[in-house]
Amino acid sequence: MTSYRPDVLIVGSGPVGTALAHQLVMKEGLDVLMIDAGDQESTRYGENLRNAGRYRKEVDPFVNVIKGALSPVSTFPPPPSFSPFGGGSVTGPGHNPEQNAPTNLRGAAVTRAVGGMGTIWACGVPQFVPEVELTWKGQKYPIDAATLESQYQKAGDLLGRSLDAFQGSVRHQAAKKTLLAAGHNTVTELPLAARVTADGRIVWAGSDTLLGPLSDPAYKPEAGSFTLLPQHLCTKLRVETDGERWRVAGVEVSNLADQGEEVDIVAKAYVVAGGAVLTPQLLSASGLEEHLPALGRYLTDSPVAFCQVVLKKEIIDGLPKLVTEDALTRIQAHQKQHPQDPLPIPFDDAPPNLFIPPTEDRPWHAQIQRAAFSHGEVGPQVDDRVVLDLRWYGICRPREENRVSFSSTVKDVYGMPHPTFDFTPSKEDDANAQAMMNHMTEVANALGGYLPGSYPQFLDPGTGQQTAGTTRMGTDRQTSVVDSDSRVWAFDNLYLGGNGLHPFGNASSPTLTSIATALHATDAINATVKNA
Repeated sequence: MTSYRPDVLIVGSGPVGTALAHQLVMKEGLDVLMIDAGDQESTRYGENLRNAGRYRKEVDPFVNVIKGALSPVSTFPPPPSFSPFGGGSVTGPGHNPEQNAPTNLRGAAVTRAVGGMGTIWACGVPQFVPEVELTWKGQKYPIDAATLESQYQKAGDLLGRSLDAFQGSVRHQAAKKTLLAAGHNTVTELPLAARVTADGRIVWAGSDTLLGPLSDPAYKPEAGSFTLLPQHLCTKLRVETDGERWRVAGVEVSNLADQGEEVDIVAKAYVVAGGAVLTPQLLSASGLEEHLPALGRYLTDSPVAFCQVVLKKEIIDGLPKLVTEDALTRIQAHQKQHPQDPLPIPFDDAPPNLFIPPTEDRPWHAQIQRAAFSHGEVGPQVDDRVVLDLRWYGICRPREENRVSFSSTVKDVYGMPHPTFDFTPSKEDDANAQAMMNHMTEVANALGGYLPGSYPQFLDPGTGQQTAGTTRMGTDRQTSVVDSDSRVWAFDNLYLGGNGLHPFGNASSPTLTSIATALHATDAINATVKNA
């Protein structure tokens, strides 16, 4: 048996867990143990795989990396396969016979790897908009505005948040100026967790960025310690209660690399940061659904509208009037060096990275770029330099009946209770989504014509990977799971982190806010350790 006695156990190694680990070790000097069911796929813990040389040069191949990293959460089974041994039918592993197809979040997925979603992250880090995501029906976000703003600053500093990584791009400048001229006055740069090196390379932030020096397995901090165990699956929290207060007394962990090893972990404080599905899954497997009536409920999704456009010829021909002097100099140098190229766009031109933020009357945000997601390959039929991806992300408001539940009979491939979605957008959600689609096509028409095969479409529910609300933060134990310090109601030493905490739905990318709420919990977690 291998035993560990850390101050804090963090389950999950994505951006939220790693940001919290950095604060607890580097700022508070605590001993932190982190476990993740996934394997370590890079030299440093949790590197963003986008930074590999090939994927800086070619966008499309990284699409398949993303697809390979994403494991669907709840797959409706295909028609039954008949058993060759006679009688009955077979539902293969990984399928969920309890899932109702019309209410499934078909695109929802999880990433099991050291670094979590941070290994394939596109690094958009806008803040929530107060009148859209921090207030709803007279309610305010549980963390007060001034405190949240302070944590936003800390989170942005950890990530290297910036607006200027792509401002020198020829296509960025041309698309922005074209849209401003067409009356889209709020178009601006998407805040990114990325930096530009002296030689012009873009370096994308990952979970390693948030860990800082702790991402080096050989690093030893001056105070405290950090240990990360890959391929260790937490299957249960062992809880104790006197009827009023609750505490975690230990965890049950399976070493996926050595099934015969027994792992014994007892900490002073516990943090579960496994995402909006796997976090409530662990709490459900630990028998906490009756104690937490809001667990898995109030689920929200961010609907995604998508298309790709080929830039208008008039935009290409008019580039000299649409770009800065520096960009024009690069165009002229490219034309001189490559006179046979019909396009006046340098081969190494960075893609655009534009953003239209949400507003109260237009509760969605837009990203205009050329980047790898789980969809959107261009292929060889058209020069990649003239293609723009348009992705619009909307909002669904919380309703108690929208939920993810966990089966008492069906197991996922890891032997955990299988998640089942029961999600239906409201009429208001549907109306907002249609208005969002109309807005996207209006913007698309200003930029060019649709790429064949990438006409305006809604992607499968859940594809945006921005599910929230399943472990929501609030002030009422009946309608929320954690308080403003991310502490589970009535627990002395259990905290949660991740997108699941956001209570009102989100139109903006939630990662920065998820990190900010985790950083806010640092003081409470530290106090729990000191008082243990």
